[in-house]
Amino acid sequence: MNREEIINDLIRNRPEGPPGFTVEWDVSNEYDYDVGRYRNVATPSDALFGYTPGDLFDLGFKHRSECDLYLRARDFEGKTDYGLGRKKATLTRRTNKLWDRISDSVSKVSLNGGRGIYKVRGNVYASSSLGHLYAESKDEAAITAKIYFGYLTDDQHRIRVDFIRRGSVVEMKELNEEMVEDINVQIQRLEKETQQYLAKIENLKARKDTLATVESQQKAVEMVNVLTAMEG
Repeated sequence: MNREEIINDLIRNRPEGPPGFTVEWDVSNEYDYDVGRYRNVATPSDALFGYTPGDLFDLGFKHRSECDLYLRARDFEGKTDYGLGRKKATLTRRTNKLWDRISDSVSKVSLNGGRGIYKVRGNVYASSSLGHLYAESKDEAAITAKIYFGYLTDDQHRIRVDFIRRGSVVEMKELNEEMVEDINVQIQRLEKETQQYLAKIENLKARKDTLATVESQQKAVEMVNVLTAMEG
């Protein structure tokens, strides 16, 4: 099953799981204190509906907000809550179903890591990435990150690696190429700003020299006037 098919399955009331897997449902009538009445509660025979934690992690959602943004764009033309009107409740239900059914797997796989691509950050609080690397495990990624990226940080022991994808070296290369393009844009912008600042510095130096020239000439004129007055 591709990504879209898995997502569509997970936002159903009762996901069916991948082909060849049968999800059985145990239905019980339980009292719901939130609504003040009994209702049927269906419990699946497999909490992951036949998918693996890796399958659910690979959907690419790391936070509930990402599920919301994706479904909002895909199913509701990217409309704001105000623009959705009554459909806002539908978006909320789908988002909650999707995130509730994948969040545990996302947390576990993110924590444990595995074979794939890791994002390297300077520390736990850094929002930007230093780059991406491929590793067989999270421990290997941490060691490799210190070797390659350690000199870019104030303290290499604070480097953080985040498992973002079960992918290959080729995919890692693509991610880093995207970063290189962004870095080149930043370099060009800073070089342009540097030239502008250098021009401003030269202008300020010229103003300072002009003030010094004016001062010296004014003093010379004043001295001539004083001498002339004394001679007169």
